[in-house]
Amino acid sequence: KFDRMTKKDFGAGLPNFSSVLDQDGMLGEESSCPDAMKCVLFMVDADSPIMQDFLYPEGPPQHTDTAWIEELYRLKQCYKYGADLDDEMLEIVVKFSSDELKDGARMAPPMALNLIEHLFECCKKGRHAEMRLADVSIVWKMYSLVEYVPEQDIFGRSPDTREKIEDGDQFADADDDEMDIQVPTENGKITENGKIDKDTEQTVPGLAYPGLWWRVASLALVMAGASPTDIGSSLAEHHPTVRELIKMVTSGRYRFPTIDCDDLKREEMKKGESEMRLSESNVAELLFLPPKPIPKSVQKEAAPRGSRASARQREREERTLRKKRDREIAEALTVDNKRKKMLKAAQRSIMILDPRGPARKPPKESVNLILSVEKMFGL
Repeated sequence: KFDRMTKKDFGAGLPNFSSVLDQDGMLGEESSCPDAMKCVLFMVDADSPIMQDFLYPEGPPQHTDTAWIEELYRLKQCYKYGADLDDEMLEIVVKFSSDELKDGARMAPPMALNLIEHLFECCKKGRHAEMRLADVSIVWKMYSLVEYVPEQDIFGRSPDTREKIEDGDQFADADDDEMDIQVPTENGKITENGKIDKDTEQTVPGLAYPGLWWRVASLALVMAGASPTDIGSSLAEHHPTVRELIKMVTSGRYRFPTIDCDDLKREEMKKGESEMRLSESNVAELLFLPPKPIPKSVQKEAAPRGSRASARQREREERTLRKKRDREIAEALTVDNKRKKMLKAAQRSIMILDPRGPARKPPKESVNLILSVEKMFGL
């Protein structure tokens, strides 16, 4: 029997593509960046309730207070002009997320990414702050913020997560094509009996949260536009996905494979995307799916012998046996369909981390963000 499991809790969780740089997608949503952090970095106007509560929790002074009026003016100028964004600022945020301080403090990677997005927002068109970026290495370091680390041992099947399956109606329809899946591990693969085959040498690649990965890719696109010579040229050579995003933005044709591809290049890009998705499917099956059930075999019982075994009795026994077979086939088909839908949902919750790998096709959830940063920063 399989327990019910919701989409939210399944796999690595629902991908979160919400970003403050997605002007349409974030309408009505709260940013995860702490209010105090926004105030310290002058991300909010002095007249905003957030800044007022931060400066004076017990209420602002009288408006006739000359000192307060002067301070209010200075705060407004800080918000209006902001601070130029440079490599060191990004380095500090990423480092504070990856290193644990003496008191155990550490900024959660999603919060660090959200803070970086706010810093980028301060440099959008219409604001006076500028991006002074030249170090491409910070782009690769930012991908440390998107890493997904499985909770369970890669060799084991945790009973809390591996033996749960969702009712098929709560997932989108799975593809009809059958897929022969080989499950990779660090030193081998899981065989049908659940044992590890040491003779194979497949490895599990680094994994990422898809929503966070595409948010960093969008930031990398903005950085390429802010520093075409130092960052843009390097990413165009070493980051295939950003290279394709640059082509989309500069051509105004948002399609994958990109408009410049000939037939050979188009097939190559499709093959790279297909292979990455297959690898992600393999890993998702290993991490999140229960073992495949062993099919039951219905043994045909020997018909009674002798004069007492009438033809009617044999026919009744064969009819009962056929019903039992049909029932077991139907049950196996139901479990298989649920498994395919479960695998498809699990695959959507993770992706291969490697940004230097084959160019990835932007998922539909990331399209608004890519279009938004193009307009916001005049790419």
